Amino acid sequence: ARFSFLLSIPVIILAGGLKIIELIESNLVVDWLALSTGAFFSAVSAYICIFLFLKMLDRIGMRPFVIYRLALGALLVWLFI
Repeated sequence: ARFSFLLSIPVIILAGGLKIIELIESNLVVDWLALSTGAFFSAVSAYICIFLFLKMLDRIGMRPFVIYRLALGALLVWLFI
């Protein structure tokens, strides 16, 4: 799980960079202070959530998530097929 979270970092940074380039090229008025403040607090809260989730995975393991995914998959198959 830790490796997959590390792999997501470059994708998130590049997606944010692409949106920033699109905002710069557009004719819109952008409040850069509000945008950067929101991005900062979003990154901090995501880091805290990932940290807590990884601690929970170490303590509980993957079994509850496997059961949840199998139950959800069975429900979706029952609903749509």
